Formats: sequence, C-alpha cells, structure tokens
Amino acid sequence: TIEIQSYTELTSLVSQAERSFLLVHKAGSDQSRCALDRLRGMDTGSESIVATVDVSTVRDVHTPLQVDAVPTLVVFDNGITDRQPQTGTFGFGGKKGLKNFFHVPGSNV
Repeated sequence: TIEIQSYTELTSLVSQAERSFLLVHKAGSDQSRCALDRLRGMDTGSESIVATVDVSTVRDVHTPLQVDAVPTLVVFDNGITDRQPQTGTFGFGGKKGLKNFFHVPGSNV
C-alpha cells in the first residue's frame, strides 16, 4: 500500500496501471481504521495499484476527487478521469471481489 502525499503524486501513480484503488481516510477515525484493515486484506490483483491518503495531513486530494466523506474508496480505471467512488459503509461490487468491502457483518463500522 502506498501512502499518497499530494494530488500530483496521485495522478502520476494512477497513470501507471489499468486499475488503481485509493482509500481516502482520516487518522483516528474508527470507520477509517476498519476500512484500512479491510483494504490491507483485499486481493486486488498484481496489476493494480493500491494507495491511501490521510485527509488530516494531505489536503489537496479530496477536493478534486469530489470526496466529502471518509472513508471513501475511489477506483480509477485507466487513470484519473474514470473514477467510481463509494463512500462509508456501502458495499462495492466489482470484478475483484470488492462486494461489501466496507461492510463487516455484525459490526456498526
């Protein structure tokens, strides 16, 4: 997992893979901690890039991506222009088994 430090770094990074994942999170948030744990255990495939960004320290990423809640998983297909965000505890259905990515049965996180 790569920790993003700027929007410029993000755009460069996601241009290197056909599919990239970015978890926008906030340090100290229980929901963000849960999402980070799930992300680390997820199989995204060897061709994908997986990155995170902490909005409490990096302030230029969430606005251009129109992210206004954390945690948010943003999926980039072929770079920065084709994003498909999902927010909070909503499940995410995709090819790589991301269904219910944020939902943990029996949990309020």
